[in-house]
Amino acid sequence: MLNLPIETLLHRLFHEEDVRLFEASNTKFFCSCTRNSVANMLRMLGNEEISSILEEQGKIDVNCDFCNTHYSFDKIDAAQLMVSDVAAQSSKEIH
Repeated sequence: MLNLPIETLLHRLFHEEDVRLFEASNTKFFCSCTRNSVANMLRMLGNEEISSILEEQGKIDVNCDFCNTHYSFDKIDAAQLMVSDVAAQSSKEIH
């Protein structure tokens, strides 16, 4: 069996199914996370939640589960998030 072509092995294993072979392609892992995208996520939590986390832990730590990058936001970073969130909301208003 080790010397049989892959097409024959597949036919023997899945003889009741229509099996299609695809060309091999190279795969590559990448993660699109950035500090800015994490900051946007934190803005969506809202000021109350951010303040609560800061009071409890002193800083906000976020780990990306895909690439294992660590992002840390201290009180100054969080204040900038809140200020930029307020500025973004006020710029959406029609005058």
